[in-house]
Amino acid sequence: MRHDIWSDDDWLNLTVPAQHLYMTLLSDPTLNYCGVADWRIGKLAQRAAENRVVDTFLAAGELSHAHFLVIDEETEEVLIRSYLRHDPLLKNPRLAVTMSKEYGVIGSRKIRAALVYELGRLKRENPDWLAWEKPSVKTVLRQNAVSAKDMDTDLPAGAAMYLPNGLPSEMGKRDLGFTSGLQRATSNVQHATFHSPSSNEDAVPLAAKLSTGSGVSREGIVKASHQQVNA
Repeated sequence: MRHDIWSDDDWLNLTVPAQHLYMTLLSDPTLNYCGVADWRIGKLAQRAAENRVVDTFLAAGELSHAHFLVIDEETEEVLIRSYLRHDPLLKNPRLAVTMSKEYGVIGSRKIRAALVYELGRLKRENPDWLAWEKPSVKTVLRQNAVSAKDMDTDLPAGAAMYLPNGLPSEMGKRDLGFTSGLQRATSNVQHATFHSPSSNEDAVPLAAKLSTGSGVSREGIVKASHQQVNA
């Protein structure tokens, strides 16, 4: 971590759990040169003795809403958005080539687009870096680019599996910006369960299948549940 992070107001506005999760991801063994790590919320929740899955989920929502992270639950990947900006690897052409190779194994199109956007920003700000002359880096820069700030930051309906009893009481105490989206997601999961003639055990996989990494509409879940009934 850079020492100057403590002079960043956006960082100082985060809660302690959110800061802890961010620092946990920065040191995660799966983190690659793109700033992408495995996103397995249950596993991450084990990194502190008193931590719970719901605590990690709340922290993730906070970091996603503040654009520190780009999360794709469907591919189980997370991007630390400013990783390349604060890591000097792009100043080394060889490491830049390694980064471009690791870009190729990212499964999430959402994360890939956010990463390309951040690379484009760095190129405009540092046009003299030799990394931009590498063919593999040029290939990455030609791919689709979307700012993380223009993406839907709501965690998808699949995340509601971690909240089987609905929203926890502490959710209402935080102004995280993604609360309404989570309320829709948990409501959708409960609605899908209501329409299914099967047990609740069948309803959870339905929510997981509908998770797309960018949120799911109520209509989509209801339609899918009816299709399951009629199948």
